[in-house]
Amino acid sequence: MDRMKQFRKYFIIIGAVFVFLMIATHFVMHRPRTNLNYRITFESPQLVMTRVEATDVGVYVEGEISNRTGELIDKAYLQFIIYNERENYVGSGYIELRNFEPNETVMIEERFGVRNSYSVRINFLDERPGRGGLITLPTFDF
Repeated sequence: MDRMKQFRKYFIIIGAVFVFLMIATHFVMHRPRTNLNYRITFESPQLVMTRVEATDVGVYVEGEISNRTGELIDKAYLQFIIYNERENYVGSGYIELRNFEPNETVMIEERFGVRNSYSVRINFLDERPGRGGLITLPTFDF
């Protein structure tokens, strides 16, 4: 009989730890998001952003881009330049567009691991600046 009571205690402890871990994981994975200010610096092709949000671990962007130029866009990039509250550069990211047909609409969804985000400037580039990786500029916080 004592073994059953001991087994029951262990079962309850293991169950409580499991429930605690599930709740803690939920709160860690579902961090609050804040909407970011953003500015689109081009008119063609047409870009409509549905979500530009920041968490404490990065920036999340979602939207759609439509090629209304009437021409095939062989290779191009969307550049996302991310700034903090003092309008200092904190990072950037790129989305590559290949073989973008006329009148085609493409959904975009991307996460960028840039912290301390407040605003985003979105550019359309024919070629990606730099070679091999993200461009990083020094930032100084005083």
